[in-house]
Amino acid sequence: MPEAALIRIVVKTSILLLAGFGAAVVLRKASASTRHLLWAITLTACALTPLLEIGVPRLEPPRLVTRYVGPTPAPAIHAMPAAARPTRAIPASIWMAGTAILLARIAISRAALARLLERTEDRGTFRISHETNIPFTARLVNPVIVLPSGSDRWTPEVVSAVLLHEKAHVDRSDNVTMLIGQIACAVHWFHPLTWIALRRLRAEQELACDDHVLAAGLRPSEYARHLTEIARAVGQRGFWRPAAVTMAASDLPERVRSILAVDRARGGVGRKHVFAAAVAIASVTLPLAAMRPPEDRGVIAGTVTDGAGAVPNAEVSILAISTNEIVTTRTDPVGRFRAEVAAGRYELYVRAPGFAVASLAGSVKANEQVRSDAVLRPGELLERIEVKAPRPSPGIGDPGPNSARHGGQVRPARLLVSVPPVYPPEARDAGVQGEVLLEGVIWMDGTVHGVREVLSPSPLLTRSAKECVSRWRYQPARLNGQPVETVTRIKVQFELEEK
Repeated sequence: MPEAALIRIVVKTSILLLAGFGAAVVLRKASASTRHLLWAITLTACALTPLLEIGVPRLEPPRLVTRYVGPTPAPAIHAMPAAARPTRAIPASIWMAGTAILLARIAISRAALARLLERTEDRGTFRISHETNIPFTARLVNPVIVLPSGSDRWTPEVVSAVLLHEKAHVDRSDNVTMLIGQIACAVHWFHPLTWIALRRLRAEQELACDDHVLAAGLRPSEYARHLTEIARAVGQRGFWRPAAVTMAASDLPERVRSILAVDRARGGVGRKHVFAAAVAIASVTLPLAAMRPPEDRGVIAGTVTDGAGAVPNAEVSILAISTNEIVTTRTDPVGRFRAEVAAGRYELYVRAPGFAVASLAGSVKANEQVRSDAVLRPGELLERIEVKAPRPSPGIGDPGPNSARHGGQVRPARLLVSVPPVYPPEARDAGVQGEVLLEGVIWMDGTVHGVREVLSPSPLLTRSAKECVSRWRYQPARLNGQPVETVTRIKVQFELEEK
């Protein structure tokens, strides 16, 4: 994923979260159920933002652009291969690694909770667990209420209050909304407002369930006392805790104040409110995901020559660093090219048959045209030869150039006289063998100069290979009919034969 897309996701998520916090301030006197629905909408939208960023078509005003002027087709835009610029993938890799770790944590907690549920005792409307001391609800499908084994010592009033509270969690599908909030935090783990929103979601769902208990007729003072007693077990920890909705999970003082408040709204939300919330999610997230800032683009134009004349039909590829976009076009019959790319730094590569790849780098501003001219040089020549022992004078195969495709006005160098290398007796007796890679320059008179070692298993083999290559003679390469110097590479394979 390009770095620009990550920035857009962060900005859009911030907008959603700030809007949620602003709406929470406006709704501070509304019921806890209403505020919980608000946070559920906000975190659901945040969780969907990355998917919608990728999947929703771009929404921007239509604009007329000219990508190429000339007789050749307009440049095609290709996706940047992942391995082409690995450094640009570092932010996305870090983001995805953090998300994967947190999603794995969610999966582990749910697996631990499932194992704990297998060890519970079924009591009909609820289950008893000997491994926990706080009540909770669990599972997304067919949710269950679990009470601690110590609940056998509770009074009937306390058990009734706890069951009312936990049943409210089940009826409100709080396990589902909590999972959505956890996924949103896993996706946006780097954003502190996401974690604060999850904390408010958890707090509001507990307040909403407390309101449900009070609506059933339990006196606020009694319920506050029961809740205080139960909350003493809040110190318990376990891998399963994040996967369950526990009764004593949120801030106790806030809940007690809410329970004892006489002027607090305690209404619930119905199916119409949930449907309206779903419509709100779609109406906010879809347009926001489709929004893209207009891309600033510039024009890069120039000519491609070989030092003496224009090179037609050369492939010109321009990589825009800011967007990882590659724009590819070809030169016209007089060697000219023109392409539109995203503003910022760019890298330009030119390829033509028979020539080495030319590369340039620069930057272009928005609505600016810059000139980038490229001069091509003949490509390198590669010779291969094998030397085998114990034959004193091993024959040479039919070496020939194995370079890039040649065409147009370039004629590659051709080997005319080759002196066969000799397998050094010292190397043969020592069992030394392997490939020697040499590099040199074919001068315009066909002689080879500046021969140097690139790779070799032994100095003995290097010296033998250099001695023979230095006496080779070539017909020099020609560019537009004129002899030119050419870089050549020679591979000499020394191999011991089995007797």
